[in-house]
Amino acid sequence: MRSVTRIAMGAAVACCVGFGVAGAQDGPTPPPRMGSHLFYHFDVRDPAVGAQLDVPVAPRFALYPSGAVYLVDQGSLWGVNADVKYQVASPVYLGGGLNLLHRSTATTGDTDAGVNLLGGIEGRLGRRIHPFAEGRVILNDGSAFLLGAGISIAL
Repeated sequence: MRSVTRIAMGAAVACCVGFGVAGAQDGPTPPPRMGSHLFYHFDVRDPAVGAQLDVPVAPRFALYPSGAVYLVDQGSLWGVNADVKYQVASPVYLGGGLNLLHRSTATTGDTDAGVNLLGGIEGRLGRRIHPFAEGRVILNDGSAFLLGAGISIAL
């Protein structure tokens, strides 16, 4: 699993450099946004609620950290993501990054590291409100697919 993490870190750095240089000529950088989301995790068959931050570093490129708590029947399940996002064309975006997913019960706990691939569409309501729909694939020891939606507000 360490080799997957190293490859993902290298890919994330390469994306940051490449997209940052490519997006530097697209105009002004938009303001940061924060928001909430609701996802459905098809592998564990439970919903998740969470929050994300969208921090543009170039007009089309943003750092996109997020976290979620899954509403499981027994024990607990939560995840955090360190992603990057690239606005391909309005309203479509693609991205990826690193994922940590932690499961625990009354007697055990387990944390898996993995890689995210994501894509979505993002709209705009007025100047500050941005609804979105997103699909996410988590690649780790047990790969999974998530589908969700949310809203973010410009700060």
